[in-house]
Amino acid sequence: MTARSTFRRVPMTLVITAALLAACGGGAKKVAVTTTAVPTTLFLATTTTTVAPTTTTVAPTTTTTVPPTTVVAVKTYPFTGLPVTNEATYNRPALAIKVNNAAEARPQAGLNQADIVIEEIVEGITRFMAVYQSTDADKVGSIRSARTSDLDLLRGLGKPLFAWSGANGYVMNAVHSLPNVTDIGFDRADSLYTIGRRLQDYTEFFISTKAAYERAPEASTAPVPMFSYRSAGAGPTGGSDIAKLELTLDGTHATWKWDADKKAWLRSTDGRVHEDLDGEQLSPANVVVAFSNYRQSPADPKSPEAVSVGEGPAWVLTGGKLIKGTWKRETATSAYVLTDTGGRAIALTPGRTFLELPRTEQANAEPQL
Repeated sequence: MTARSTFRRVPMTLVITAALLAACGGGAKKVAVTTTAVPTTLFLATTTTTVAPTTTTVAPTTTTTVPPTTVVAVKTYPFTGLPVTNEATYNRPALAIKVNNAAEARPQAGLNQADIVIEEIVEGITRFMAVYQSTDADKVGSIRSARTSDLDLLRGLGKPLFAWSGANGYVMNAVHSLPNVTDIGFDRADSLYTIGRRLQDYTEFFISTKAAYERAPEASTAPVPMFSYRSAGAGPTGGSDIAKLELTLDGTHATWKWDADKKAWLRSTDGRVHEDLDGEQLSPANVVVAFSNYRQSPADPKSPEAVSVGEGPAWVLTGGKLIKGTWKRETATSAYVLTDTGGRAIALTPGRTFLELPRTEQANAEPQL
């Protein structure tokens, strides 16, 4: 704000001083008039204040547009939780193959390529059901006969193909009668099998998964998952660190050791490293121990039958941890639901899994570490 002086014109009135003399008698006296001349214009100083206008500059408002977050769901294989790399393998059904685990049958072929391997008790020892879907194996075997334990396990695989070498009449009729199962057993599809060694009272048979899948129905679709899996890179929740777990399944002794570098559980059987025909040790990402009741099989009083529908204790080996809890299958077509002792779901590491079915009484003791 600045100030400057200015002058303005002010008009003035003539000032007259008169001396009036009182008149005596009848005559009038002259009046003497004194006239003082006063400037008619007087300049008075005044002050004018000029106020500079105030200018307020408002910064323009900047609007930031955040693009919407797009979450792309990664399609995964149902039996491993790994990302799909081949749409053709993703859309095909499960392929279950019965594999011998007698001492003379080791090393077996193709077990390290299976998505899931199920170990069940037969007469005094164990036998495997190797389940394929995401990958192939040029040679799987040696292949052995089916048991009644297999029936409910097959129902949980959707609409699988089933390769097996035979069984007694009761089991054969039961397998042939299974709905939604494509039976490619040796008695119905012998051209798919190749012959190996002669062992004691039986001959070894092998099969290629690609050859087996040539018998898959045209309208086949992917099965539903058997387990739930963690996202890639996520670690297990809860549990305790463990380096080794030993299991007894009647006459078969299995040992699982954690390899932190390979992020896998390495298997030994009956005190020896369990390798496949390629010289690779069996090494799944997970081992699910679902302690199960066994009853007498209706096919043979000497044969035990695993009860895989219901619930029981579970030990889960995943990510270097042992998580204790419970397994549950409501029906033969249901997946295995695994929960820890606090009731929280147990999710597996994406990758291959061994499902062990020891007898329930084995869970009563503390794990052999």
